[in-house]
Amino acid sequence: EDIKVPAANGPGKGYTTFDAFKREHGYAGRDYAWHHIVSQHPDNIAKFGAETIHNTNNLVLLPAELHNMITAHYATNSRFSQQQRVRDLIRQKNFEEQAAYGREVIEKLRKESK
Repeated sequence: EDIKVPAANGPGKGYTTFDAFKREHGYAGRDYAWHHIVSQHPDNIAKFGAETIHNTNNLVLLPAELHNMITAHYATNSRFSQQQRVRDLIRQKNFEEQAAYGREVIEKLRKESK
């Protein structure tokens, strides 16, 4: 399946809310999900701004099965961080580090799901 992960530094368009993004770009549709590469957690929105999080450079349309695998990965405990969840560990990093990790996870799990 061809997944178009946006370039990290491309000319993105930001939105004040996820709903505003979906109104312009459409809902994911059956068996698909919009995925935030850098999580839309309130901490990230406070640190980086809503228009950075709900941005065409930070959102990718994924098959729902892959999205669920990614969500499960972020919910697991990390052996590298005193058993902190991956999601909580990654959220402590800057935007670029979170984005790079998020893109790596998409690619790794996409290959595993084939």
